[in-house]
Amino acid sequence: MRVVGHAIFQSYEASVGAMSAAFISWRPIPMNSDQMKGNWMQLKGKMREKWGKLTDSDWEQVAGRKDQLLGKLQERYGYTKEQAERDYDDWNRANQRTSKVA
Repeated sequence: MRVVGHAIFQSYEASVGAMSAAFISWRPIPMNSDQMKGNWMQLKGKMREKWGKLTDSDWEQVAGRKDQLLGKLQERYGYTKEQAERDYDDWNRANQRTSKVA
C-alpha cells in the first residue's frame, strides 16, 4: 500500500509539474499593516492619474475594493457597468505591464 501511495504521488507530481512550474517562484510576502497601507497609497496614486474625477471621499469609500471602484466610475463618468469593467481591466493590464518592466 505504501508503494502505491508513493506511485500516486509521483504520478500527480508529474501531471502538474508543467503547470506548477509557472508558480514555483511565487511566494506570498508577509506585510504588516503599514506596508499594506503604503501599497494601497501607491496604487491609489496611479489610479488617481487615470480617474481624476473621483474625489478624496470616493477614494476613501473605495478603499481597495474593485466593486466600489467600478460603482464610482459609473457614478462619476456615467459609464455602464460593462464600460467601467472594461476601463478598469484596460488600466489593470497596462499597469501590470508597466510594473513588470520596472
